[in-house]
Amino acid sequence: MATDRQTVKRQSADSATQKTFERVRQLMAEGMSGKSAFERIARETGESAGTVQARYYRAGRKAGVVKVRARRTKAAASAAAAKVAAPVKRRGRPRGTTKAAAPAPVVSTSGSVAQRLDAAARLLQEAASEIRALEADAARWRKVRGLID
Repeated sequence: MATDRQTVKRQSADSATQKTFERVRQLMAEGMSGKSAFERIARETGESAGTVQARYYRAGRKAGVVKVRARRTKAAASAAAAKVAAPVKRRGRPRGTTKAAAPAPVVSTSGSVAQRLDAAARLLQEAASEIRALEADAARWRKVRGLID
């Protein structure tokens, strides 16, 4: 059973919904579009336009003034999803035909893939040995700093 506080709260919500519905109908009768009416009332009340719209349609359905749209069937929903999922033919220039400069290759483009992989492996080994040398230098400097501090 609803308490007095819940009843009062429900009645005020109903009256706010009814007032919103009547105000929207008034603005639309004056020639304003529904969207503009929702936005105007939202500015007047400090609510979002979505809240005003929800109140209007809730009261309109209750009064039988606003039609309730039929929900999509599963077949219609899956057909719409298939249409969205279908690849769209691109318009304009095909991909990859821009005049932008290609990044400079690390290794000459002449030669086989195996030769390029060998060259990349050599560069990686050189980088690894330089890293090891730098780590050894850092360790020596840490020792020296310990003696100074």
